[in-house]
Amino acid sequence: MTTILACENLKNFVMYYLERGRHVKEKGERAAMKAEKSEPLEFKSPVDGRVTFLAETPDVDFAQEKMGCGVTIFPTNNTVCAPTDGRIMMIFPGKHAVGIETPNGVEYLIHIGIDTVHMHGDGFVCLVKENQEIHRGENLLIFDKKKIISAGYSDAIPIVFTNISKQAIRVTKGGIVKTGDTILEIIDKPDYL
Repeated sequence: MTTILACENLKNFVMYYLERGRHVKEKGERAAMKAEKSEPLEFKSPVDGRVTFLAETPDVDFAQEKMGCGVTIFPTNNTVCAPTDGRIMMIFPGKHAVGIETPNGVEYLIHIGIDTVHMHGDGFVCLVKENQEIHRGENLLIFDKKKIISAGYSDAIPIVFTNISKQAIRVTKGGIVKTGDTILEIIDKPDYL
């Protein structure tokens, strides 16, 4: 009986320390995961203009964030610069939009104007190629603002992040901005979201 009791106590003792060790290991892994959270990715304004919420975009799909979250800029100039380092993933056939992937895998779309796909490239000059590596501040596109407006379209520039389910955007500057001003950061999603 004492042997069985001793074995049972030993078993409980071992189980206790195994369980405690697993708990300590999990706690350590959670702490390590928190420590490994990435630094915010600074996103610069690609144009001069007025930054506003995506909801103010004069297009229901962008405004309702159907393609992703982001911001809209109403431009005052006509040259789009790279807001981050990265790689050109795609250029729309009408040269009115470009998809970019940052070195850490964040993908975003810069779309020049609303419904400007119907302009079939008229008024747009693309200065980059697909798969080209780009650097923050580099000129990407030139557009004719007057042509867009005279064709009856809005010149609003939605910027949409298409793959940040584990991250969030934090707008750092709204209103009037200059090209190269930091307008938002991509951050790890807070635990409460």
